[in-house]
Amino acid sequence: MTTDTPQLFIYRDDNQIPSHFYYQAQAFVRIFWADGDDHDIDYGLKSPRIHVVLAKGKSLLSFATVVWRDVLVDGQSYKLYGLGDVMTFPHFRKRGYAGQ
Repeated sequence: MTTDTPQLFIYRDDNQIPSHFYYQAQAFVRIFWADGDDHDIDYGLKSPRIHVVLAKGKSLLSFATVVWRDVLVDGQSYKLYGLGDVMTFPHFRKRGYAGQ
């Protein structure tokens, strides 16, 4: 069932993200950011990360990941978070999807 309204999905585990979203995101990453022909299809989508997906049905519109690492600063441990792999397919840009 496809709806006209995009839906937001958050997958907190790499094993949760459906393959149809995973491979669409990887295809986009490969088109825009790959250097040469040695691109690893799984690079960039490995743990630990949270996948944020905006989609219509099984069609990916926008995608981002939240990544983290534990860091040690002056003997104090911190969890450092970052936003990565942020993308919106060109046809769907300028509609506010990435901001969602």
